[in-house]
Amino acid sequence: MILRIIVIIFLLSPSIALSSSNFVELKDGGSKIDITNYISYLEDKSNDLSPDDLLKSDIQLQFQRPKKNKINYGFTTSTYWLRFSVKDLSSSDKWFLILDYPMIENIKVYKQQNNSLELIGEVSHNKIFPPVEISYPGRIFSINPIKNQKEEYYVQLKTRTTMRFPLAICSLNYLNKSLTARVLLNGIYLGIIFVMFLFNIFFYGTIRHYSSVFASLYIISFGLFVSLQNGTFWMIAPWFPVKHLLATYITSGLFVYIFSTLFAIYFLKTSENLPTIDKVLKIIIALCLSFIASLPFSSMSLMIKIFSGFGIIWSFANFIAGISSLLHGYRSARFFIAGWAFFFLSVTVFAIRGFGLFPSNTLTLYSIEIGSILVIFFLSIAISDQYYIIQKEHSKAQNIIIEKEKELSQVQKSLIENLNQISAFKDDLIKTTSSQLKTPLSSIIGITESLLVDKDISLSNKVTYNLKLILVSTKRLSRIIQNFIDYTQLKNEETQLNLSPVDIKPIVDILIDVINKLQNSSSVEIINKIPENFPFVIADKDRLTQAIFNLLYNISKLNPEIKIKIKSKIDSQDLTKACFIIQEEREGTLNYIIDSLIETESPMIKSVYNGSSLSGIELIIAKQIIELHGSKILIETKKDQGTIITFKLSIAKASSINSTVPKFTAFEYPEFEIQREEHKKAETIHQEKESRKNIVLADNDQILLKAIENNLTIEGYNVIIANDGQQVIDIIESAVPVDAVIIDALLPRINSLEVISKIRKKFSIAELPIIVISSLGEPENTMASFESGANDYLNKPFYIYEIVSRLKTQLQLKDAVNSIKRVSQIERELDIAREIQQSLIPQDAPKSDKFEIAHLYIPMDKVGGDYYDFATIDEDRIGIFIGDVLGHGMPAALIASMLKSIFNISHQFINNPVLFLKNINTALNKNLYDRFLTAMCIYIDFELKLLKVARAGHEPLFIHRRCDDIIHEFMPKGKLIGFSTEPNYELKEISLKSGDRIILYTDGISDFFDKDNPGEKKNFKNLIKKYKDQSAKEFISKTVEELKTLSSGQNDFGDDITLVAIDIK
Repeated sequence: MILRIIVIIFLLSPSIALSSSNFVELKDGGSKIDITNYISYLEDKSNDLSPDDLLKSDIQLQFQRPKKNKINYGFTTSTYWLRFSVKDLSSSDKWFLILDYPMIENIKVYKQQNNSLELIGEVSHNKIFPPVEISYPGRIFSINPIKNQKEEYYVQLKTRTTMRFPLAICSLNYLNKSLTARVLLNGIYLGIIFVMFLFNIFFYGTIRHYSSVFASLYIISFGLFVSLQNGTFWMIAPWFPVKHLLATYITSGLFVYIFSTLFAIYFLKTSENLPTIDKVLKIIIALCLSFIASLPFSSMSLMIKIFSGFGIIWSFANFIAGISSLLHGYRSARFFIAGWAFFFLSVTVFAIRGFGLFPSNTLTLYSIEIGSILVIFFLSIAISDQYYIIQKEHSKAQNIIIEKEKELSQVQKSLIENLNQISAFKDDLIKTTSSQLKTPLSSIIGITESLLVDKDISLSNKVTYNLKLILVSTKRLSRIIQNFIDYTQLKNEETQLNLSPVDIKPIVDILIDVINKLQNSSSVEIINKIPENFPFVIADKDRLTQAIFNLLYNISKLNPEIKIKIKSKIDSQDLTKACFIIQEEREGTLNYIIDSLIETESPMIKSVYNGSSLSGIELIIAKQIIELHGSKILIETKKDQGTIITFKLSIAKASSINSTVPKFTAFEYPEFEIQREEHKKAETIHQEKESRKNIVLADNDQILLKAIENNLTIEGYNVIIANDGQQVIDIIESAVPVDAVIIDALLPRINSLEVISKIRKKFSIAELPIIVISSLGEPENTMASFESGANDYLNKPFYIYEIVSRLKTQLQLKDAVNSIKRVSQIERELDIAREIQQSLIPQDAPKSDKFEIAHLYIPMDKVGGDYYDFATIDEDRIGIFIGDVLGHGMPAALIASMLKSIFNISHQFINNPVLFLKNINTALNKNLYDRFLTAMCIYIDFELKLLKVARAGHEPLFIHRRCDDIIHEFMPKGKLIGFSTEPNYELKEISLKSGDRIILYTDGISDFFDKDNPGEKKNFKNLIKKYKDQSAKEFISKTVEELKTLSSGQNDFGDDITLVAIDIK
């Protein structure tokens, strides 16, 4: 195939025989005369012949005609002299000598005058003589021979590229027509190049693939390369220095190699599919870059030869990459191969012609242009095919997603139906099973009670106690079963109300007494505010009593120190309705109950944030009973007033009112009697041998508590019983050594999560293992326990031996961990503490069109003692607090962490900075442990342009009035936090202007910038002024850069760094 193409190339080459005439005749009607047949040439290999030497007879004899019309002599360092004669027989005034090869760098044209040669034209590195009158893609010289006289001309050629001299003489008329045609053809070529460039840019915007970018860069660089070669570049930029011609030509060609190879790498995905070829292609790129870098230091003659030869290697490598990719199943590679096959052929022809092995003709001269058009066309087709494949795969994926969504919808529909069936089955199962269990439970209760009251049977104290435990557990199970029956009946609307006039007040009085006895705590305060003469209401007496008890009892369990008021009033909008109000005076407490329990349909036992166990089913029953009476439970939360639960009942008529109230005694909850009997045991610590390990055991199930205690005692452990979370804390904080803790997830008074957290403040996970046992099987409860610091978690029910085994494992781990170096343990804890502390620092500042806030925090150690926070009152008012605990490390960080909670509680006082700092001082005064805290609080009203500031021994407040470039310093009087129990803080009010910058900071940043004179803060103030024209965010960024520069990139600033900047707009 290639042999045939070579034959065609030779056949297309000019085959005109040498002219019989010895000179060129210029006649009218002629347009362009190819003078190749009239030329004699002389190769000056020594490059030392002068124009005068040429007229010598011995030199004249050395001129010879080109063999077989050969005008291409390849790469050479010789100087070539051409000689031809012209006789002008025309009437034209202007004739031009043209050389259609712009890569010749040095050309001089001489005309023989008498016995010397006169220079009539020159193009060289140094000059162009005479100035070019006509813009032509090749080299052009005006000759203007004398009419009807034979004149002889000499042309001197010197170049570092291939030597060829396609010379012709043409008239001005032909020149104009030729230029028009060339401009049109070059315009079409460059237009195609530009269209293909836009085409690839479009595809990059569509598919976001780098292959399109490199294809575009390849097209642009190739357009430049070709324009240099065919002379279009000189028509556009005739002023370009000739001495830079070859370097520019080689550079543009090397960029063609680079970008086309990059295109091949990304388009064919060679790094993934063809690793070996990928390495070869990358080596080609590296070689091209090295060639470019060495151009200023290398011989251009050598570089042009390397460039031409390397082109064959480059095009062949890309062609082989396409073949390999196609063999690997990449469909779009077929267009890539077609394009590079043509281009490889064109580059080969171009390179061989450059070495003088092919003649110069239309096909060889324009091989690069033809090949480039074909390769750009096929590469664009390849990219289009790739886009088509991507779209096809995308469409296929979308169809699959649609089908999957349909299937998922069907599955979801089927699942909902199954869940409804399961729910109905569950209700029936609960109802049936609960009803069936009531009979054997009643038998157990009766038999146990008979054993306890039978005087003829002598029972030991231990047996009597165990029988009471059985009785308590059975009655509690009976009550739970009854709750399930009630829930099912209410849910399925099977309950019928027995309505009658009911007096609410005595019912509430009895319920309060029962709850106080059940809670066994004097801290619970429930106040009945219902008036004595309040009207009776129409209700089911038993069901209403049950609903009110469920609400009050579960609310009182939420917090043993809660204060609840029950009030009533006549509805002002409907006088036939009575409103009953349950109000707690602890902000936000009841809101959690209603949101998480009353509004749910899942009758589960829940654990809320303080650890009390709430019977979800009892609260749901209360809700359903109220709704059966034609009312709804309404929830309202008021700031500083707590949460209010309200429901309405119809007022009874005055006739036939029965004032009896239901009997409701604590005997229905006998397990609390056992708790009171065992209460004293928790206050007495067992005195055992020191070799026995002390295990603290706490569970709200007295029977399970006793069972675990018995088994642990048998295993040789000394068990310390606690009845609630507070007792666990008291035991841990006492002098008695504790080796492990086993606690129930639902502890009274203080919940398990808080207990664990308090323990972890004193003991690490390795120092004191904590095992949580719970009836709450939800994953979130398990995760909450582990996040608080639990070592293990065991769901009820479980075998006793299982908890004994897990306890042994934890104690063994404890002994093993104690052997690890303390330093490593501290490092891990510090890493955890750093993450926790970082989460307390605000990540985002308030945003408004009236101000801009930027902030910076860099702790000195893994944890720091600085803290700051923002409180947004509304869009016109904000408050900012900043504090610095004296010292570094973990102690300072713990105090800084406490500031977060105190800030959240006290932020409503931020508009009074003095009161805010006093609250901080009061909260921390007893918890600073001989440490102190500097602090500052500011309050800004952007509407009034007013700032209030109070300071507790903190660094001064800076206000940079940027319009005057003056920094104002404010230092209101005030002692450090923790220095005094009754501090006096001075309040300053400052008027602000638009453009002011407010600076709050800790001493770490000012001391770092002013190490020599920390009191003056001169350098820090200069830094503020230096970046006064930057935004607050940019000012912070520049400050960070200054810090890193001064610390030599070590980020060792000697103290915690905190900086807050507020720009007034």
